[in-house]
Amino acid sequence: MDAPAPATERLDRTDPHLLEFDARVVEVAERDGRRALVLDRSAFYPTGGGQPFDTGRIGELAVVDVVAESDEGGRVFHFVEVPAGGALPAVGATVHGKVDAARRRDHLQQHTGQHILSQAFVVAAQLETKSFHLGAETSTIDVDPGTTDAVVARAVALANDVVFSDRELRVHEVGADELARFNVRRQTFHGARIRLVEVVGFDVSTCGGTHARRAGEVGLIVVKGVEKSKAHHRVEFVCGGRALREYERGRRILGDAARRLSTADDQVAIQVAKLSEQGVALRKRVKQLFEIAADVQARELLAAAAALGGRRVVVAKLADLSLEEAQVLARKLAATADAPPVVALLGIADGEGGKLVFARSGAAGDAALPAMGALVKAITERFGGRGGGSPGSAQGAIAKASDLDAALAAARDTLPA
Repeated sequence: MDAPAPATERLDRTDPHLLEFDARVVEVAERDGRRALVLDRSAFYPTGGGQPFDTGRIGELAVVDVVAESDEGGRVFHFVEVPAGGALPAVGATVHGKVDAARRRDHLQQHTGQHILSQAFVVAAQLETKSFHLGAETSTIDVDPGTTDAVVARAVALANDVVFSDRELRVHEVGADELARFNVRRQTFHGARIRLVEVVGFDVSTCGGTHARRAGEVGLIVVKGVEKSKAHHRVEFVCGGRALREYERGRRILGDAARRLSTADDQVAIQVAKLSEQGVALRKRVKQLFEIAADVQARELLAAAAALGGRRVVVAKLADLSLEEAQVLARKLAATADAPPVVALLGIADGEGGKLVFARSGAAGDAALPAMGALVKAITERFGGRGGGSPGSAQGAIAKASDLDAALAAARDTLPA
């Protein structure tokens, strides 16, 4: 049995700004139907520590995934796309690797910014970071509960002060017995040699990711929001080029809003508040007017309703009504005091699907009628939906608006003659 290839020398750990290198192929592997190259040395960062892998090229082959055998060392597998008719280099061949510069810079900015921001939360409010995730658009850290707007503001100000002062970053490879020399914020590594990333005079933590030489490379750190839970608070943030894109997006949105409102940028919030107040008043007035209109519509529907088993049965597919408005109309139909009693079977289109609203008067005293909750449940299940309610009123949804007529007819046919 052949011995496994030797461990890959990790060039990304010694120089995260190295983007091109020459290496020798020591193994050609296949995992889960994917082809991979193992090199004797590599500047490609493999997924780990919350940071995604690098992409780029090895020769003419696109590198689409990079996986390390273990955190402590071992082989690094470079999964590549082999075009039709193409071939992988042979074991022993010398190849040229080229890391995607934009992706590496982005990950470097986000990961370095995370170290700085995590320590800023410790300094601002003694909130420790429990986990980190570098996403395609934004990144997150999970911190101890206790964030407030004031804490976030202090942490962001402190983090950006570190960035603007352009502090140096240093990498230390130490043994476990040397850790006492450093004030390590978070010790997560184990083994004979432990890698420390130091933001000089501010933070030291164990990490195997790619980082800047100086904090100024991060550019800017922006917190987009905080999502709270019992176990932790999730802080969403962007750094560097992502922060610039976030600013540009905000400027476009603000500028568009200002133009639509015919006001200055700094007056947008005031104008939106006014529109919101007007909207509340308008919705209240519209609701009042609909109540009046619904009385008229209910009388018209009752006048045209068919008689069935000593009851008036209203079957109607309604246009341009919301579910809430259909419920108001059904309630008015069922609340009619005059004899005979009423059954209302209403349907409204809702995009590609449909909604059913059923109601009846005399819910407690008409034992011959099915309960509306049971009726709507049976009809919606028949037409690919779900619903339910009380004996007197119920609502549900069906999959296709085109089935509304058939669903209402099926409900009517269920009623006793």
